[in-house]
Amino acid sequence: MADKKSTENDAPLSLGAAKKLTGFSETKFKTEKNRDKLSLAGAKLVGTGKEWEIRPSQLIALGWLNEDGSPLAMKPRRPRGSGPVSTSRSRYSDIEENGDLEALDSQLEDERESLTSIDEEIKQVEEKLAEVKKLEQKRRELTTRRSDVAARAKALTSRIEKVEADVATEVERVRKNAEYLEKRATK
Repeated sequence: MADKKSTENDAPLSLGAAKKLTGFSETKFKTEKNRDKLSLAGAKLVGTGKEWEIRPSQLIALGWLNEDGSPLAMKPRRPRGSGPVSTSRSRYSDIEENGDLEALDSQLEDERESLTSIDEEIKQVEEKLAEVKKLEQKRRELTTRRSDVAARAKALTSRIEKVEADVATEVERVRKNAEYLEKRATK
């Protein structure tokens, strides 16, 4: 929550005054994302930066000022020449001076050979995976064929059972006819 100091002096600020108060650059304020945040916080951003109306309480709400209205603690700047490019150049000079460059070149060549070997293994695994996919497709085809054969075998079994029943009925009829004819012949 803002203290008495920040709420007492909540007069609108122009872009320039808000920059001075926060220590942020004009770009920070003018990026679309941040303009949207400012607008949502209630700042009036019509016209040039001189015509903008940004209240300190809005900057506090966005976390761009401390609760008491004072600027946020800024990150300490890196000393000149301590960036990644300078560090890389310095490291390269150290390597060159110590004769480590040949060792690093050798190590780099070993790593490249390892990469080539790994790439070859990946290629072999991908080929095996393609074979597995083909076998899976073949399995699906055979499963479908098996289902078709099983359905035909079931139909044939039903037909055989019907023929056997018909044969049994016919045998019974012939036996009865034979008995009848035998009885008639003996009379």
